[in-house]
Amino acid sequence: MVKKVLFSTDLRGDVAAATRVAVQQARNLGAMLYVVYVEQPSSAGFVPLLDEARTGGPRSERQAALAKAVPIPATVPHEHVLLQGYAAPTVIAFAKEHDIDLVVMPTWGRRGLRRLLRGSVAEEVVRFAPCPVYTFRLDERAAVPVVEPSSQPSLVASELNALAAPIAPSRSTDRARVHEHLTILLSGEVTGLELWFQQQLATATTIARDPLVVSTLLELLALPHDDRRSEALLARVRGYMDVVSRSCGFSDFLALDTTGRIVASRIDAVIGHRLYPERFDFVASALAGEATVSNPTSTGLPVPGPRDPSQKLRPSVFAVAPILSGDTVRGALGLRLRGEELHSIVATSSPYESLESYVFDRRGTMLSPSRFEADLSRLGLPLDRDEDGLLHLLDPGGNMLAGHRPMGPADLLPFTKMAASAVRGESKVDLDGYRDYRGVLVVGAWRWLAEHDMGVAVEVDRAEAFRA
Repeated sequence: MVKKVLFSTDLRGDVAAATRVAVQQARNLGAMLYVVYVEQPSSAGFVPLLDEARTGGPRSERQAALAKAVPIPATVPHEHVLLQGYAAPTVIAFAKEHDIDLVVMPTWGRRGLRRLLRGSVAEEVVRFAPCPVYTFRLDERAAVPVVEPSSQPSLVASELNALAAPIAPSRSTDRARVHEHLTILLSGEVTGLELWFQQQLATATTIARDPLVVSTLLELLALPHDDRRSEALLARVRGYMDVVSRSCGFSDFLALDTTGRIVASRIDAVIGHRLYPERFDFVASALAGEATVSNPTSTGLPVPGPRDPSQKLRPSVFAVAPILSGDTVRGALGLRLRGEELHSIVATSSPYESLESYVFDRRGTMLSPSRFEADLSRLGLPLDRDEDGLLHLLDPGGNMLAGHRPMGPADLLPFTKMAASAVRGESKVDLDGYRDYRGVLVVGAWRWLAEHDMGVAVEVDRAEAFRA
């Protein structure tokens, strides 16, 4: 459905991170990628001078510089385009002229998305582009001029938000348009998750290889649990982690020995507890020498600071890397990540009021909170949940919002059509409609991420998706 993607760049900030987002979108969609940079108009007007147009002239040199500044893998069909004009109108005109199906462009800052876009080039493109627009947010602290890409691409991935132009209903094109929209939204979710996982793996691995961390933890691992010398070592590693966490965004850390016993953490009460490798796959992977990011999981360990009642809906996510002495694994270092970062990635913005996006595991358990949680609680619906309060993706057999109640116990209910398909490893778009866990008829798109053993889904109430 999506054959042409336009990546609009102003060459500011972390160009490498922005380019990875655009490349991943084009790759996911199997589309041609146009990398567009708009130069401000000069006194000579919009038409380039003859000497600039000739082969080897200044314009050709700038075109080559653009290709060097924004390198694209040869496996992705692409073209670098140098334009002159004012940014937003020029991008919009190019998109119309070349029948672009999706515009991808970064925005700046960490403020609310509406405030972020207001009065910006991105806002104008979002409002007037002839196709959906996918924006992703880069930290304004990185907004410095970039002439050439760094030889060491940034490990910091972008926080993602998706926006798309409203669908203009048409009887003959409704299904195609909804299909295209769901595909783009799902691609954004998958891209965001993949980049987030990469960032967390890189962070955990870097910290676990830091000489100060390694030397301190190796000393700590060698001491008996009740040895008083461990207090000074624990204070040293806590001090280091306190500083690092301010920029890396993890809420706690766990240092484990080869049996899974916790020897260091910010929380005294968890030291001495065990995360048994046979129960926690992420511990087993790290102790086998492989860095990994866990699925959202409940460990039974307390969280730092006052416990928010909503935390029961937010199991912990860990990025874990091995602690090495030479080539020998001596333990593992786990970073307890802030769950709201993961949840913000799957909280996609779109024109649909009923849109819900979420991740789920092989057991059909939602790993992110339901966006309808307040309504579900108010109505007191008998939805099946696990011990953490997370919903199971079961088909109740009818619309529970309209008064239907399932017959028989929850363990006899089947998965929703989407969940049943996804856990079989399938990735699909369904426009005919199926019941979600509320029993509401929805349309949706989903993809199974085998590497992470989890699924991603976006769903919209069918009545809204095809509303005339």
